[in-house]
Amino acid sequence: MKKKDLKFGIGIPQRFLTEQMDISLLPSFFAKIESLGYQGCWVREQAANARYDLAPIPLLSYAAALTSQVKLGTSVLLSSLRNPINLAKSLATLDRLSNGRLILGVGLGNASSIKTLSAFGISSETRGSRFEEGIMLLKKLWTGKPVTHKGRFYQTNDLFVSPQPVQKPHPPIWFGSHGEPALKRAARLGDGWMEAGARSTKTLQKEMQLLKQFLIEEGRDITDFTFSKRVIIAVDKDRETALKTLEEWFIAHGEPAEHAKEIAVFGTPDDCIEGLAGVAATGVDMIALEPVYDYEGQAERLAKEVLPGI
Repeated sequence: MKKKDLKFGIGIPQRFLTEQMDISLLPSFFAKIESLGYQGCWVREQAANARYDLAPIPLLSYAAALTSQVKLGTSVLLSSLRNPINLAKSLATLDRLSNGRLILGVGLGNASSIKTLSAFGISSETRGSRFEEGIMLLKKLWTGKPVTHKGRFYQTNDLFVSPQPVQKPHPPIWFGSHGEPALKRAARLGDGWMEAGARSTKTLQKEMQLLKQFLIEEGRDITDFTFSKRVIIAVDKDRETALKTLEEWFIAHGEPAEHAKEIAVFGTPDDCIEGLAGVAATGVDMIALEPVYDYEGQAERLAKEVLPGI
């Protein structure tokens, strides 16, 4: 059953099909999603080997200037690819520019990201511990107080960064993760969790139950923790048209066409209502919709023809 306060976000046009990358559509897109009442707009990150793909932090900074209401979220930022000191300052600046609207989703990345770790000076064996230490140092730096940190990967001596974020003690930190070790980390360090769009609804319920168990073991209040899911979606005149467009998008970005049918919600408004109702029935707090074409048109159709039926 859908939660009464279930919220919907939407993905920002970020990955394009050609080198032209028509960013002129962005101002109109941001105006449209605010008028339609979406809770937030979201970006993701693939730092390397992704064609025609805009970087997340500059894109959200642009979004901050063109919006005034929606939350601005990363789903997810590959935080360990950056030094936590520079990252703390950049994200605090973004939170200032948006007047406290940033939601920081962080993660280790998918299989494609793992293949590029060595280019960033990171070993696959230590990526989890480096990631965790970086998040802990971010939180320390966001206090605004001088930080002395003697860690395995980072060391600071009486160092502070400014500005501090608008949100106190820091912007919400949501983890994009699956598997027991990663879910335990989310329960220990996070304020929320978002399951990736590449994961099916079938896995969502199982992972949510595990995460709730780990939160209880950590002595956390489950009601203060946000559960969410990113959903790749296409609403069209029929299922065949929607699926064909999704398959073309997956192929263009080096992924098997079969993924469209396996993980996406697609078809007529009624088909999409049925698919999203299955996600909502798990009890998530927020669903981040991710159209991959006709972004403004999809945002409007979803808001007017699909979401009222969830």
